[in-house]
Amino acid sequence: MCAVLSLVLGTPPHPLVDIADGIRHLQPRVSESQAMEYARFFMAESRDTGIDWPIAVAVAMKESSLLHHRAGKDGEVGLFQILPRAHPKVDVVLLHDVAQNIRLGFARLELVRDKCRRPASVEHWIGKYRG
Repeated sequence: MCAVLSLVLGTPPHPLVDIADGIRHLQPRVSESQAMEYARFFMAESRDTGIDWPIAVAVAMKESSLLHHRAGKDGEVGLFQILPRAHPKVDVVLLHDVAQNIRLGFARLELVRDKCRRPASVEHWIGKYRG
């Protein structure tokens, strides 16, 4: 909605708005405020890790349908379906926190990307992320 409004007004859309609009397009059940929150975290982690945010959003969509309250059958939690036993030093409550879950999801993507032989295709290292 905001991106459309910016086009009508002739102002360039803000990157966060583009990300939030993309998230809402993929998962309409995410509220505008949640989508903006996700967008801020995705963009910050993208800057910090060098992993393009669209790749991370696609992984989160595949893992949880972009629903942060989603829990997996094996105990995975959050947007990136983080397994608590994979992070024994992290309080399980923090895994449910959107910012922490996104941070750990990007960290996992970064680890897998760096372990793959270079040049590895994005599809290859995303496949490794998913097991």
